Amino acid sequence: MGASENGVRFRTGPHYGNHSPLELIERKLRAEHPAIRQHPLRGAQTHTHAADDLTSRSPRTADGPPPCEPVVPLRMMEGRRTNQREREQTGMVEQDKRHQAARYFQQAYDLQMKGQLNEAIQYYKLSIDTCPTSEAYTFLGWTYSFLGRLDDAIEQCYKAIQVDPDFGNPYNDIGAYLIEKGQLDDAIPWLKRAITARRYTSYEYPHLNLGRVYEQKGDWQQAISAYRQALSVNPNYALAARALKRVQALLN
Repeated sequence: MGASENGVRFRTGPHYGNHSPLELIERKLRAEHPAIRQHPLRGAQTHTHAADDLTSRSPRTADGPPPCEPVVPLRMMEGRRTNQREREQTGMVEQDKRHQAARYFQQAYDLQMKGQLNEAIQYYKLSIDTCPTSEAYTFLGWTYSFLGRLDDAIEQCYKAIQVDPDFGNPYNDIGAYLIEKGQLDDAIPWLKRAITARRYTSYEYPHLNLGRVYEQKGDWQQAISAYRQALSVNPNYALAARALKRVQALLN
């Protein structure tokens, strides 16, 4: 759902640049679990382990390990190994949950793009139930907005922010939904928060939406400034270029 020229729709949906939503989630998984070289969805999973190469350690003597390595009783060593295995098993379960959530997310997104909104909602919810992510909450809200359920959409954005306050999309989306509800002044702080969010790939969107707010309020100079900011982020953003020309024409 994009912003329209006539001002009826102000929103451009969650956007991830040149990457699919699933690709970004996979990147996030790999960043959180650096031991995983390749995501299971793309191929075999391998783990890196430090080589147990005694030649790289301090030299050993006939009396046992060097002084820098404490002698650990066998029972304690077995306990440590058990704890390590338990931690590894717990970590693998969590990774499996994240990967399954990513699969559900991709299925939901594909259904949404086909216009099968009710089915998409169910799969976004499955993704959230499996492993909550700010992306899934945001896209669930976006789907609700397609159905005109703006209050439900805003509620999902609140949840997305609770999961990851640095994620920029839900701030912009709340602002966009408030614009659609006619609450222009309430939209402004949310859009400004989107502009300063640390994790966001499309800062031109909140700039554009701010411009539309100011244009609706008759604040031409602020609108021009916002549209110019959108173009400074993305010089090829045709919607912002047309909006800027439209407002400039009003002043001539």
